[in-house]
Amino acid sequence: MAKPADRIPELIRDWSEIVSDTLAEQGMPAAQAGDLGTQIVRRLCDAYAGQQFYLPIWTAQRISERDQAIAAAAAAGADIDALAHQHGLHATTIYAIIRRVGAVDVARRQPSLFSADE
Repeated sequence: MAKPADRIPELIRDWSEIVSDTLAEQGMPAAQAGDLGTQIVRRLCDAYAGQQFYLPIWTAQRISERDQAIAAAAAAGADIDALAHQHGLHATTIYAIIRRVGAVDVARRQPSLFSADE
C-alpha cells in the first residue's frame, strides 16, 4: 500500500519543497517552513486544481534586477569590459543597459509634460 506522501503528485511535492526551502532560507524554523510551504501549495492547488495552464518563465524581473546591478556597478566606476565578461554580455549591450536603466530612472523621477491621454 502506498504511503500518503507517495500519492501526492511529484510537481506538488516539488513546489512544496521549493516554498518550504525558501521560507527556511529567510530564517523560518524548518518545521514551521515545511508546514507553511505545504499550506501555501495546497491553497494554490485548491485555486487551480484541474486546470491546465502555461507557467511562463519569469525573466522580466530577473533581467530588471540584473540590469539595475549592472547600471549601479557602472555608476560606481566598474570597468565595462569586466561587467560584460561577468554577465556574459557584449560591452555594447552593457552600454545599452546603462542607457535604458538611466532613462527609466529619469522618467520615474521626472513626469512627462504631456499626459498619456493626449
